[in-house]
Amino acid sequence: MARADRLAEIRPQHQHIADLVALHLNIEPEEVLEGLIDYRRHLDLIDSFLAEGGRHTLTFTYQLLSPKPMGRFVLYGDLNERDQGNTGGHSIAPKTTSANAASASP
Repeated sequence: MARADRLAEIRPQHQHIADLVALHLNIEPEEVLEGLIDYRRHLDLIDSFLAEGGRHTLTFTYQLLSPKPMGRFVLYGDLNERDQGNTGGHSIAPKTTSANAASASP
């Protein structure tokens, strides 16, 4: 699925979450949305959070880095990992370079 297709799937609930994240990180909501549509899994996590009986938490991490050739965010963990009790356990965080990967913790 292309980024344009994922962008077309953005609902008011996604926009509201992006607005809140942007407000707390002091960035533009469009920057949050651009990261969310990088990967289908990012939208799936938010959809799970919004679903009745879904995930209970979402964690967003923001870090300024030099531009990457593609994708602004990487998802730590696998969607099937740590799902016991639907408590979450996943973070959406910017990609790290090899130089600072050793100091980054998921």
